[in-house]
Amino acid sequence: RNQTELAALRDELTSINHTLQLMALADGLTGLANRRQFDLFLSQSLKASAISQKPVSLIMLDIDFFKRYNDFYGHVAGDTCLRTVGEIIQKLKLRNNDLIARYGGEEFAVIFTAEHIAESAALLELWRINVANRTWREEGLHVTFSAGLGEWHMETLDHLVSSVDEALYRAKRQGKNRIERTSEA
Repeated sequence: RNQTELAALRDELTSINHTLQLMALADGLTGLANRRQFDLFLSQSLKASAISQKPVSLIMLDIDFFKRYNDFYGHVAGDTCLRTVGEIIQKLKLRNNDLIARYGGEEFAVIFTAEHIAESAALLELWRINVANRTWREEGLHVTFSAGLGEWHMETLDHLVSSVDEALYRAKRQGKNRIERTSEA
């Protein structure tokens, strides 16, 4: 009887541990991967790319004027906006071996494995159009995002992320609702 109880407790603890591990890698608001999972996946993807010689594309996107939106409509509407943008991106994702993550705040990151920059750019443009053309609940609201896009060329992980981040902020400085590529792409 004790053995049976111990086995049941072990199984329950294993199940709880598995659930906690999944929760530690998911963003609580959007249900997408969180920053921790993004970092792990990007590192693994770059190692695999170095072996396979297949490209890895990285996209970072940021919702334009989100702070103003959040302050004007409130945090509940802001959370809904973040979830909706995440859903739009997730619905248009092509393959299961890619990753969409909430990078932080109103910023999302997407990792495409074994996909060249041209295909990534085309999908990113489709997302941009779908977000911009969506009818939002708040009257008169027009949500857009700016994005940076780069492809890994055997540079360090930090260099890839910082160059894509710079492309994102270049897009914001040049008028928002646009996509900019890294200088390497």
